[in-house]
Amino acid sequence: MDNEIKHRILKQLSDTHQDLELVISGLDLDLVIHPDTGWCIRDILGHIATWDRVLIRAIRDFLAGSEYIIPGISGDETDYNAEKVIELSKLPLPQLRLEWEQAREEFIDTVRQIPAEKFQTDLNFPWGDERGSISLMIEYMIEHNGEHQEEILDAINKPI
Repeated sequence: MDNEIKHRILKQLSDTHQDLELVISGLDLDLVIHPDTGWCIRDILGHIATWDRVLIRAIRDFLAGSEYIIPGISGDETDYNAEKVIELSKLPLPQLRLEWEQAREEFIDTVRQIPAEKFQTDLNFPWGDERGSISLMIEYMIEHNGEHQEEILDAINKPI
């Protein structure tokens, strides 16, 4: 059962990344997706890479016997997200895409290192106001990726 969970999660991490790659292929990555924040596709890619890196840190700390909570976060990630998007928006587009690719590869590699029997172990989630299993934390990020993909699809399919 635990091995099945691990394999399913690894497949979903890979599949959602590939699916998003297909969606954005050929698109202008400066296309605004969130008019309220001004976030464009490239910002969403940076945002996803940021959260992949946060979970990498959380998993590594967990495997080392501690827990990682983002410093200064209080359960509302809005400011943290905005700050990270601004940081990554300074990267040239090829470097940002590389960061997005590398973050997901490293995330998948880190998940591979989790012993299968640990996937149901509880920990504090790095955003600080929730606790649950490692598998649930990772599944949240898989859903998160899918939500942003849907937002991009909705934006590009909107009638002009």
